[in-house]
Amino acid sequence: IREIYFDDDNFTQDMQHVDSIFRSMQERRLRIKWSGMASFSSLSQEIVRRLASYGCIGLKFGIESGSNQVLRSMHKPVDLKNVAGIIACCRKSGIKIHLTFSLGFLGEKPEDIKKTIAYAQSLDADSIQVSIATPLPGTEFFEAAKAQGQLTNAPWESYDAKRTSVIGSLSFDNKTLGRIRRDFLR
Repeated sequence: IREIYFDDDNFTQDMQHVDSIFRSMQERRLRIKWSGMASFSSLSQEIVRRLASYGCIGLKFGIESGSNQVLRSMHKPVDLKNVAGIIACCRKSGIKIHLTFSLGFLGEKPEDIKKTIAYAQSLDADSIQVSIATPLPGTEFFEAAKAQGQLTNAPWESYDAKRTSVIGSLSFDNKTLGRIRRDFLR
């Protein structure tokens, strides 16, 4: 094994758990590079440096939107003002950054998407991912879309976050949303 990826949305939320994993690896003299998911809300510059000392070479962050209004509506605890500082600290520590964004949230307007694109362009990320907001069953997002009568009768195959939205009344149609996603990636 040369590298590990921790595919856990909450990996950095419990640093005692993270510390125990890497202490155990250090006791076994395992020097394995790793990357994983992280949350801006759980990181400080000190924690970033600690992750780098454990062999971290990459972090994936879900920002989702550059609009504070959209973030509040989805209960996403991202402080957009602090993101650039954490990214700069990661860069100084040799950690590559992958950011994820989504388009087409409930109540999102074209001006919110413009803010998101401008915000993404202002950051020093190594790579980005742009998805179409997809309310998966069992999530708060799904329940909100269902309660508002916004879910379409789309087949399960449409819940792929790439081609179409399964939300009914967005400020734009699926064709426009797909074009905006492609333009965003460019």
